[in-house]
Amino acid sequence: MRGLALVVVLLAGFAGCLLHRSGSSDDPGQDGPGGEPRVCRAPLDCSADELCARTHVCWPSDQLRAIHASWTLKGAPASATTCASAPGDLMITFSQSSGGHDDLSFVPVACAEGKFTIDLVPLGYDRVALGRQSGDGRQEAAVDAAGNAVLDLPY
Repeated sequence: MRGLALVVVLLAGFAGCLLHRSGSSDDPGQDGPGGEPRVCRAPLDCSADELCARTHVCWPSDQLRAIHASWTLKGAPASATTCASAPGDLMITFSQSSGGHDDLSFVPVACAEGKFTIDLVPLGYDRVALGRQSGDGRQEAAVDAAGNAVLDLPY
């Protein structure tokens, strides 16, 4: 499964999520063929004590959380006015500082919303990056113990 690219279309108003899984052998849910993580597409693909994470791997429920990323622009709340200087699509990426799994990235992200929430994320995901899809003005923040990350975009 290494290097497998999965594209998931979300119905929550986002164009999609591009996910690259590393197939790391230290994932929970290691009872797939050959000790590989058990891949899931739906809750029923996992055992009764596991959930299907956004990484498409079965994880124990106590190893998953929601992450809430919020942002301002040069210190001002996100709005149609403040986001006017951030043209183009924004991209948000959730990652691990330990490098254990590949990133979860979503595009386009509506700047004026000022917040993006994702649930069913393994606890190891502890970093959020947000900026233009081209990489311009990309800002990073740590995810705190409560699952919150706050960013200030330079646009």
